[in-house]
Amino acid sequence: MTYCSYSLNFSVFLRECHSCTILTACQQLRTRDCRNLRIALHCATQPIIEETTNTVFHPLSLHYDSFISDMTAARLSLFTSHSNSVHDFTPERGVMHYKINNDVLTLNTDQLSTLNAHGVSVDVPDSDIPFREQRTGPVSVYVWDIFAMPDAAMTFHE
Repeated sequence: MTYCSYSLNFSVFLRECHSCTILTACQQLRTRDCRNLRIALHCATQPIIEETTNTVFHPLSLHYDSFISDMTAARLSLFTSHSNSVHDFTPERGVMHYKINNDVLTLNTDQLSTLNAHGVSVDVPDSDIPFREQRTGPVSVYVWDIFAMPDAAMTFHE
C-alpha cells in the first residue's frame, strides 16, 4: 500500500500498518503496532514510533504545483525537518526498530506512475524541499531560494 498526504498542519497517526510506503510532510508523525514501513518524511517535530518494527525513514523529496503554498498554509518550514531524530517509545536493549536512510526513498514503477499521473514528482532535482546528501544532528536546516507560490491543496490516497 502507498499512502501520500502532503503538508498537513496536524499529526499523522499510523496504526497497524504492514508493508506500507508513506510519503508525508506533517507537524507530527506517530506509529503504533506497525511493521515493514518505508517512510519519506518531512516533519516539524520528532517522529514517534511505538510497538513498531522494521521501519526505514528517508528524507522527503517532493514537488507538485501547490506544494509550497500548502506548506505555508500548514505552517511548515521547507528548511527544517526532525525526520532523522526518531523517538522509540518501546525500545528493546540491543534491538533497533527503525533505521535512518539519508537517501531519497526509491519507489517502484507503479508507485511512480500513480504519483506522476497526479502531477507529483519525487525526483530530487524537482523537489521543493531542499535536499542534502548528508543530514547531520537531530535537526536538518537548509538554505534555498523560493521561486514559486502555487495555491491549491492536494491529498492523494491509493
